[in-house]
Amino acid sequence: MSRLPRPTWATYQVTHGMPGPVFLVIIPRTSLGELDPGLGEQAVGKAMTPSRVGVFNQLATNAFLSIENKLFRLRPGMSNPSPEFSAGDPDFWRMPPD
Repeated sequence: MSRLPRPTWATYQVTHGMPGPVFLVIIPRTSLGELDPGLGEQAVGKAMTPSRVGVFNQLATNAFLSIENKLFRLRPGMSNPSPEFSAGDPDFWRMPPD
């Protein structure tokens, strides 16, 4: 049985400047191809019975007032990561600003 990839994300709560409560969930991607339907979605779809879909939809309806998707680009030349963090991909972090 294949395993789904472990999700990676960061969640931040906005405390000023927006009507609350607002939470930002940042999910890093290495390419736009990762947003295409893939193995993970297919496996989740197979696991969801009609009753589970109904429960999931009700939970989402109760938990979220709204959901927005935004696409951001990281510009390494405008970032100042710690040496320990940038050691994970030093060539990327040395790129000049564009």
